[in-house]
Amino acid sequence: MINFKELSYLKEGTSLQKEVFSIFKERKIFEVLDEFNPVFVGTIPIDIAIETSDIDIICDFNP
Repeated sequence: MINFKELSYLKEGTSLQKEVFSIFKERKIFEVLDEFNPVFVGTIPIDIAIETSDIDIICDFNP
């Protein structure tokens, strides 16, 4: 079973998943969001993306 909280699975995924992984790493998106426990969700991580799919990240925020 894929651990969707760990992004490493994207490195071995589809070309789109690899591209998203590179974007996340280059821009340090998950490092910036780390205190909010980010999780990559939506159609791309579960490999059902279509041409108009976007990148979705959910976060936990407790003020």
